[in-house]
Amino acid sequence: MSHQCKYSAEELNGKTITFRIPLGGGVIEQGDGTLEAKQNADGLLIVQIKLPPAMKQTGPNAGYLEVKAIPIPADALHMLVKNPSSHTEFAMIAG
Repeated sequence: MSHQCKYSAEELNGKTITFRIPLGGGVIEQGDGTLEAKQNADGLLIVQIKLPPAMKQTGPNAGYLEVKAIPIPADALHMLVKNPSSHTEFAMIAG
């Protein structure tokens, strides 16, 4: 079944979002971020949630800022909704 996103790349790009997304293996990512959206050469909408930079706590890059982005699968884009009553412009609550 094909799901269509209600919004264009221009309507989504740079907007804030509150989200809760299951990533698999029992891991759930949640919080606030910024949407990055564009259309590829085939006309498909590509959207990801960019999280604020965070200080890496462990590993060889400990102490450096880490930027994380979570891709939104094409079949989940229909779950993006405007969020006028919150501190963010959009919301996506899944799982």
